[in-house]
Amino acid sequence: MGKEFKSNFLTRSITALVISVPIFGIVLFENKILVLLTILVTLFFAFHEWLKNSTSSSFVLNHMALLIFFILLFLAPHKFAELTIFLSGVFWIIFSVFLISNSTSKLYFVNFNNIFIRYLVIISFFLCSIYILEADNIFTFSNYILFLIFILNSAISDSAAYLAGSNFGKNPLFSEISPNKTVEGFVGGILFSTLFGGLIFALFNTTPLIIILMIAGSFYAFVGDYFFSFLKRKSGIKDTGNLLPGHGGILDRIDSHLSSLPILTSILILAF
Repeated sequence: MGKEFKSNFLTRSITALVISVPIFGIVLFENKILVLLTILVTLFFAFHEWLKNSTSSSFVLNHMALLIFFILLFLAPHKFAELTIFLSGVFWIIFSVFLISNSTSKLYFVNFNNIFIRYLVIISFFLCSIYILEADNIFTFSNYILFLIFILNSAISDSAAYLAGSNFGKNPLFSEISPNKTVEGFVGGILFSTLFGGLIFALFNTTPLIIILMIAGSFYAFVGDYFFSFLKRKSGIKDTGNLLPGHGGILDRIDSHLSSLPILTSILILAF
């Protein structure tokens, strides 16, 4: 078990490093077009993976949904974007309630075939990214750094949960969805995100809201991880793809970001 853990962790770490370094560089360069283009390319691969795992091949519905999205975005860009972000936030809250109450079996409509959930989950991430980069600056650092902090927090939460669960995990958490995830892993993820929030608060002398955001982001990173585990279990697959060694597919890598970012963006919209 020790050798397997070290091997998996090393593979995951190398993959994460190869992905993270250029992305961090692009965001820190603070070129909005370049950042959004990088996000769009990533989401394109995520969308392709989702379609690949879907048994529905409705060309008309897929393109009608995409056309309606672009029309609404063109007619009322700000209002439609905020509405989509809020709807995504509500969706993640509802799923978290069903998850905590062990009632996910009632969510029969949540699967890879659901076109509207697909668009809501993937497109809302892009809209959240635009909102964060363009929002009024309420922190002592740039919006690009804020975006990076949000993404980094989900990654830290995921890694801490993996380390804590692999080394100390004894009590399964929602084992019917993902038997390898544990209470200890969940606590580890929340704890490290809290510490990360405290570090950002101290380093940048910013509002303590950042700590609350990190905790909320960590919790919903965990919810997003379970959401895709739920989808994969319903579809009888282990990974959404095999593009990333140690992680599986793009969706396997960004699952926690797809859930945490809409929640954090919704909090920012409501708070300011």
